[in-house]
Amino acid sequence: MTFARYLGAWSRWGWAWNTPIPTRSDSSNQAVWSASFVESLIIFLYGFTQQFMERFGKHAGDPYSAKDIEHISIAVMFWGGGLVGMAVESPTLRGWLMGDGSIDMEVEEEEKRVHPPTSPIKSNVHHYIPPSPQQSNSSTDFGTKALSSSSSSNDTGKKVSNPLPAFVIGVTGIAMSAHHQTYAFQVQIHALWGYLLLGFAICRCLTCFFEWVKPVSPSSPSPASSTVVIYTPPTHPPSELIGSVFLGAGGIAFICSDEQITFWAMRTHKDDVMMFLNLAIAFTCVAYVWTTIVLIVAGRTARNKHMDMNGRRGSSNAAMGL
Repeated sequence: MTFARYLGAWSRWGWAWNTPIPTRSDSSNQAVWSASFVESLIIFLYGFTQQFMERFGKHAGDPYSAKDIEHISIAVMFWGGGLVGMAVESPTLRGWLMGDGSIDMEVEEEEKRVHPPTSPIKSNVHHYIPPSPQQSNSSTDFGTKALSSSSSSNDTGKKVSNPLPAFVIGVTGIAMSAHHQTYAFQVQIHALWGYLLLGFAICRCLTCFFEWVKPVSPSSPSPASSTVVIYTPPTHPPSELIGSVFLGAGGIAFICSDEQITFWAMRTHKDDVMMFLNLAIAFTCVAYVWTTIVLIVAGRTARNKHMDMNGRRGSSNAAMGL
């Protein structure tokens, strides 16, 4: 998912580190979940289920080992961080956190001209309805001020950086890099995918930092347009490309840290951490090549379909003219 977002997948929803395509207020596809909300949701579901599954196979009354406490505490961090991440991505909860009592009544009246989101857990994609000519002559300055206040309070046309998913993954990587194991090779494998996850977290934090310093600027509205167009193409941040490689390789190395695989490697004298690192990077590259091909074919197919529809529409218009 991280690599596909870097390539520009789901750009119409604003998932490709861009601002989404605005839709009509009466459309059922007015807004979708943000990518950070989906990441936080996945983290929350994993942590919430893992805290109960960690005791599978244990008998009633068995004491908690140090490894059990470590895994359960990490699971609690996952569902706690994911829950807060989803709350941060909610426009409604962000408004509650800022406090509506500090907003002037006049600004509130002007904010009513902005369509609210269709769901409290969906991303903010708003359409600004310009004032009528009678109102524009008398309250141009106030209208600009109110729109600016509404945009800053509701993050209209501006993406909000959410580093919580990266924080959860990064802390997990630090913890796993020092995870106690029976054999030294198992410790090295855990440290390997722990450092890879930490590398992803650093890259994602860099993306969030640069996005916060210089956010994606929406395109300016045209004078004849009745709505503000808040769409920008995918930005392709290089830190996301590097981070996606770290994350993919870290996931494969995590699979390789299973006891059956590590015991097989030690029995067959293949307990070489560099070999596992190279295999993880190789499998990640192959998977990303396949992802690139799939997205290219899908994009080309969508473009051809759009061109065919435009051609048919032009032919029908010409026939009606004749």
